[in-house]
Amino acid sequence: MSNIKKAISEEMNKPIKCNKRLFVFVILLIVCFFIAIAKLIEYQIIDYEKYKNSYMLNFNSQFKEVIPAARGDIIDRQGVPLATNELNLSLIISENFPHKLNEDNKAEVEKKNNQGNDIILKLIKILDKEKIKWNENSPIKRSYPYGFLEDKEVELKKLKNALSQQQYATIKDVTKLIIEKFNINEEKYSKQEIMDIVIFRAEMLINGYSDFGWKNFVVVEKVDADFLGKITGMGNELKGVQILETSKRTYPSGEYCSHFLGNIGPIYKENLEKYENKGYLQDALVGKFGIEEKYEENLRSKNGTNILKRDEDGNIIEKHPEKKPQPGNTIRLTIDFKFQKAIQDALPAYVNSHSSTYAHSKGACVCVLDVKRGEILALVNYPSYDINFYNSKYEEYKKAAMSPLKNRSLIEIFRPGSSFKPFIALTGLMTKAISPSTTFVCRDGIMPHMGCVHQRHSVGSVIDIYSAIEKSCNNYFYQAGNRIGIDKIDEYAPYFGFGVETGVEIRNSIGRVTNPSKEFEKKYNTTYRIGDLWQTSIGQAETYTTIIQQAICQMTIANKGKRLAAHLIKSIEDQNNNIIEKPKPKIMSEIKIPDYAYKTVLKGMSMMAESRPALKGLNIAAKSGSPQYSYNKNLTNAAGVGFYPTNKPEIAMAIFIEDGRTAEDFFAQIVKIYEMRKNGEL
Repeated sequence: MSNIKKAISEEMNKPIKCNKRLFVFVILLIVCFFIAIAKLIEYQIIDYEKYKNSYMLNFNSQFKEVIPAARGDIIDRQGVPLATNELNLSLIISENFPHKLNEDNKAEVEKKNNQGNDIILKLIKILDKEKIKWNENSPIKRSYPYGFLEDKEVELKKLKNALSQQQYATIKDVTKLIIEKFNINEEKYSKQEIMDIVIFRAEMLINGYSDFGWKNFVVVEKVDADFLGKITGMGNELKGVQILETSKRTYPSGEYCSHFLGNIGPIYKENLEKYENKGYLQDALVGKFGIEEKYEENLRSKNGTNILKRDEDGNIIEKHPEKKPQPGNTIRLTIDFKFQKAIQDALPAYVNSHSSTYAHSKGACVCVLDVKRGEILALVNYPSYDINFYNSKYEEYKKAAMSPLKNRSLIEIFRPGSSFKPFIALTGLMTKAISPSTTFVCRDGIMPHMGCVHQRHSVGSVIDIYSAIEKSCNNYFYQAGNRIGIDKIDEYAPYFGFGVETGVEIRNSIGRVTNPSKEFEKKYNTTYRIGDLWQTSIGQAETYTTIIQQAICQMTIANKGKRLAAHLIKSIEDQNNNIIEKPKPKIMSEIKIPDYAYKTVLKGMSMMAESRPALKGLNIAAKSGSPQYSYNKNLTNAAGVGFYPTNKPEIAMAIFIEDGRTAEDFFAQIVKIYEMRKNGEL
């Protein structure tokens, strides 16, 4: 026990070296802790704004600038530009414009907005002095009494959405919000100056200009070199206002190809995710219909980028290229623009001189196909509209007489009338329902016990198929159709392009041929009767086609049963004119037309053409049509089909005139224009 006490006493009397080192460590730890606390107080409280803004500047000091690339051109078969890009000197508000760097820093926001408002007002005064219009899209009237413009519903909706306002918000509500949002000093400016700034800011909001300036805002799309000098000379007075070379989509073809070219426009909200997944920016312009929409992926350009750095004041101090812009591909169409233009220029005068006696024509369309390749050489709509103003004048076009927006050549369907008879004749001959020697009495009734059906071309005598085609004897085709039967008509119709896809690359209608099935009756809300067979045999009843299908039928006849796809695309090429894709003629269907059947119908159509003074001696095979669209009032349209020349067909033609009297005589002008084009005289 004594040994234990002795050991404890010795241990307690040893020097405490380890405890001294621990004490020193604890003191140092406490000092470091207080230093850290002091620094945190400095960063978070004393110099909070300084370090926060510094962080924001560092965060934003480097960013990407988008370099727009030119969208691909659309050209005709000869290289004539139909849709291209016009290089302009545009007045823009760019990255250097005073903008919000930090929404939490109210003083900074107010400072930047006040600078921006001063610059905007100065710019407005310059533009007004030079008489340059700058607020074309603003939905707010610039003159007193202030209010919303009636024809700017779309822009007004965008503005209210940008301000997170309900659509019933008044002009007072909208104005107040813009004044507050952009710190517009109502004591500093006059009432007119305030409204000018409000309207300018409104247009910036409509066009999606960001608070952080990631997107340039185009103030004026096109200015001249003199104005460039004036803006450049003002230097820092107009900080962020620049003149840059920009590209604008233009259509040199004007009103001549509008219905199939289409146009471009902003990405709609419902399609935003789809385009963003493909790498599009939110403010990108994309094809909205026609070729522009269908070939968006080919026409689309890929923007380049620069890496930019700016200093603490937001000024650009460095710029380095990162990626070169890549222009889009060129789409070469089968259309011959000079041919198209000449036909479209000639059509109005012809239509107006061949309107029915009971009405003026409501419009017309023409299609001309290359027989051997199915290429669409001309696709004319009358009336038409200038595609360059499609967006700005849409409401005007929509309300215009004769509905110029109506796509008569591809979308509208109509009864073909007697222009359907060459197909019925071939079907009868090919099914042996009739022969070249078959005759019927051409009269007002079909058979005494079947009642009377309207007959427009009664000759009151026995008639063969040649004369039936020439004279367009309805009774002959009633009886021929009665022998053929509706099932065979339905079976053969697709071989000649009726009720089926045309092959055309852009949206078009497929029409239909009368069908006795229950599904057909339900779909088209009709009831099939035996009289519908007779009416179908003359292109009436529930038989509807497009003008391009009529031309396809004539092409198929000229090719003796080979139906080619009608198409608008000749080739897709890169910027060096290298062909990326070149569609080959595609056979959609094929049925052999016996030589005797072909010659029989050709003779009848040639006789019909020769009986018309306007077509006599032109070597054209043609058929007229007067399809009724109102049985009660006996109102008819005018149709015509044919091909040229008869001995070795090169082109197939179809024309349709709403409320027209005669259509087929226009083929004389088409053939004349075609020959002039071939001989280099046009």
